Amino acid sequence: MIAPATGPKRILVIEDNPDLAYGLRNNLEIEGYEVEVAKDGTRGLSRARTANPDLVVLDLMLPGWTASACSARCAKTATACRC
Repeated sequence: MIAPATGPKRILVIEDNPDLAYGLRNNLEIEGYEVEVAKDGTRGLSRARTANPDLVVLDLMLPGWTASACSARCAKTATACRC
């Protein structure tokens, strides 16, 4: 059994491509992380706010969203979300 990775334990992956999301999730879980996947920016931002992950892996070119848009929305709120 592989020891859990040091550092972040919970990772939120925001990725609309199911194959990429599966690959990221699978490899991160093998390394001992808890991984949640959101398939669009709206769900991802909501989960980032409520689940308070240690790290967010954000697709830079989500349909209708950009990483800068997500970051700007996080900055406008008082919640501790990190995109």
